Amino acid sequence: MKRRCITYLTALCICVLWFTPSTAAPLNDAPYLCELGVQAGCGYYVGDATPHIFTNVREAFGVQFRYKFTPRWALQVKGMGHRITGNIVDMDGVRQESMWENKMINVDVTAEFNFFRYGGRVYNNRAFLITPFIFAGVGMSLHGNTFSTIGAYLPVGFGLKCKVAK
Repeated sequence: MKRRCITYLTALCICVLWFTPSTAAPLNDAPYLCELGVQAGCGYYVGDATPHIFTNVREAFGVQFRYKFTPRWALQVKGMGHRITGNIVDMDGVRQESMWENKMINVDVTAEFNFFRYGGRVYNNRAFLITPFIFAGVGMSLHGNTFSTIGAYLPVGFGLKCKVAK
């Protein structure tokens, strides 16, 4: 089951990264069609085994690829890897000396919708430099010290983009 999910996800990523640029319609904003980036941040566990947020913060790293179909619509493929740790707590809430650790890899594919035409004004003088956006998609999480457990999730959200460079 795990091998089949990884095979399907790999095939999906290859299709998105390989075939999408060659089949997309030409745009007015043609010089700026895609982004490739590196992510760095932190991850931690919040739940019954941690009394406070930001406890046992660990590093997290990832990569992302975003392809713009139009100045309003984009597709993003993102992968992130991190570790989470915590102290073992008994039934009375007493923290034990031993700790647990879990490794995670998250991969998701999301569609983004910008409420305004977003992009550089050098290529498109009708584009805005700031826009609110929403996104939704599907994701898969591999976790456990041997990545033996697979979970699915639905990434959804909203935000505000601001173009700071010309």
